[in-house]
Amino acid sequence: MNTLDNKIKDDLVLRESMALQRTIMANQRTLLAYLRTSMYFLIAGLSISHLMKLSFGLPLEIVLFSFSGVLFIAGIFHYRKQQMHMLLLRNKYARGHKQ
Repeated sequence: MNTLDNKIKDDLVLRESMALQRTIMANQRTLLAYLRTSMYFLIAGLSISHLMKLSFGLPLEIVLFSFSGVLFIAGIFHYRKQQMHMLLLRNKYARGHKQ
């Protein structure tokens, strides 16, 4: 019976570890999505000035550049916040399995 209990416990540890790895990768994908969107707005701002001659081009560029910067900072902030949360969970589970 002891062997079966150890096998079940090892299986649960493996499942938790794999779930944590999936969560880490999802967090990285989210960061990359923020960065990609930020770059799209940056490119849109650059394109406005070089491809189109609009009377309101400069204010539109400033808005697009600002939004790009805000998205970039928000993406990094969100990533770091989630990363810290996952580290706390990992430490919590690691202490729980040693006991």
